[in-house]
Amino acid sequence: MLIILISLILCSGCSPSRRLARLVKMHPELQVADTLLVTDTVVVPQVEADTAFPLDHLHDTVLLQKDRLEVFIRKVHDTLYIRGKCKPDTVVIRKKIPVTKIIIAKPQSVWWLWGVVCLLIVMVFVLILKK
Repeated sequence: MLIILISLILCSGCSPSRRLARLVKMHPELQVADTLLVTDTVVVPQVEADTAFPLDHLHDTVLLQKDRLEVFIRKVHDTLYIRGKCKPDTVVIRKKIPVTKIIIAKPQSVWWLWGVVCLLIVMVFVLILKK
């Protein structure tokens, strides 16, 4: 009889996830919304290209620049050299991710529950001893 009573009490307990869900449902103030800021960095590599072709009427060197792009044109004898490159760049990505935190609060005193459990145990022992 006592073993059955103890096993029923142990089996009637809830899983931790169910207890947490019930606690949050009863006390929503324990649940706090927070935001994490995740910073990710992506490096764009440098790209270069070279080419050469003959050109008779260019007698100087030309450098074209705009932002990250550079084009260098140079004539040596009967050949035109063209070099272009795009400087490397770093792209920073920032994402805000919402996260729910739960504040751990001190549990309230349940001394009366221990009194009820002790009373039930005493009653079970009295019933067993009377038989």
